[in-house]
Amino acid sequence: MVLKIYLTITSALIYGINATSFPPVVENQNISKFAYCQAGYPNASSYKPMDDSTLLFVQTISRHGDRAPSNYALNDTTVWDICPHKQYRYAYANTKPGIQGGVKIEAYTDDSDQAANMAGLYWQGNCYTGQLSRKGVSQLETYGSELRKIYVDKMKLLDKELEDNTIKVRHTGVPRVQESAEGLVAGLYPFGSGGNGTVHFTSFPPEKETMYFNPLMCPRVAQVKALMRATPEYQTYFNNSYSDALRLNKIVGYSPSVMANSSFIFYSFADIFSPIECNGKPKLCNEGTCITDDDVELTLKYTMFEYLYSRKLSPYANEYNRLAGGAFFSQLNAELSKQIDYDMLENCAEKTKNRPVRMSIYVGHDETILPMLAIFKTNNIENYIVPYAGNILIELWRNNIDKKYYIRALYNGQQILTLPDPTTNTSWCDLNKCDWDTYQKYLAQYIPANVYQECKLVQ
Repeated sequence: MVLKIYLTITSALIYGINATSFPPVVENQNISKFAYCQAGYPNASSYKPMDDSTLLFVQTISRHGDRAPSNYALNDTTVWDICPHKQYRYAYANTKPGIQGGVKIEAYTDDSDQAANMAGLYWQGNCYTGQLSRKGVSQLETYGSELRKIYVDKMKLLDKELEDNTIKVRHTGVPRVQESAEGLVAGLYPFGSGGNGTVHFTSFPPEKETMYFNPLMCPRVAQVKALMRATPEYQTYFNNSYSDALRLNKIVGYSPSVMANSSFIFYSFADIFSPIECNGKPKLCNEGTCITDDDVELTLKYTMFEYLYSRKLSPYANEYNRLAGGAFFSQLNAELSKQIDYDMLENCAEKTKNRPVRMSIYVGHDETILPMLAIFKTNNIENYIVPYAGNILIELWRNNIDKKYYIRALYNGQQILTLPDPTTNTSWCDLNKCDWDTYQKYLAQYIPANVYQECKLVQ
């Protein structure tokens, strides 16, 4: 199947309105220019256990921390000097006398300089494109320390000292994500916390990675995205916003290839504006014209619409979520099922032998978090802007009275409220306490029966 998309820039002819005309769904949203900068964390003081229940297992899924822009813009004169990174040393209790367990973070180093990473080819400073910043790794350390307060100190799910086979970590193969995962674990089991366990870090090859939009694994997902761009609704949005894109690009200086190949063009502008705002850098200027606060807000509103359209509003949204989120949910649910099977074992010897981990840590991108929120049908459209260190917690509980299993899901430390079904006016489930059978039955509609078959291109 070949798609031919003819794009015009005649917004005035379509609606007779000026270029900065937002789609109604985001028009009245007041989005802070710092929306991307910092996620909320779960808080031990406000965290409450599920009534009459035992916590069995936790999955934490988080976005990487603050970073440099992942795209290079010709007119970006910013001095990106935020990336000297931390060195991690994993120290175990029984290695040397006086060495305590946990993860030690040594001083920031400058081995991320221009000579080492050729950052000078792009811009001034010591960052390469997309590199995790000092603040970024600290965000994940803080998140890990908050998890420790809840699941070690308060809930006793995890041991105070790091022991074998209690946690496992999966991250994508992108360096900023791996470094974020290391920061999270360093917060969860800081140096001096003791123990002699081993942390297993795992990443999948790109051909099998399910934690982000991945046309390499799933060619059909790119085809669906192209179909979305060809819809009349998206073309109307494109035509109404494209003059703003051209105006901003005169200042930013993205190459024609970036402009042409960006699936959703304003995300590319948010990619550079947000790191500038989050790190207190001067706004970009070119030939006397500068980016303004209004431009940053405009960019975030358009970005929110692009995410909303692809994940919720488009006629292709369900298929897109299924292909770009369902496979990961399949892996998460398989892990939850394994935990339930283990809990139901009555043979003590089998339980001792087959004990699974008590926490699985997944670190990825906004495109890891976003499809999960879309599939959950979050009723807060601001959730479609996933900040640095954005996080989802999925907890598995066993009720001590009815012996059933329940799921609780939190986003950035808060309950996830879901949209009601328009025909019944009721939510598919209360994610503060969702029966396991209901949870997995609902998610089944988004999980491909054979992901490789569904991911083939449609001719």
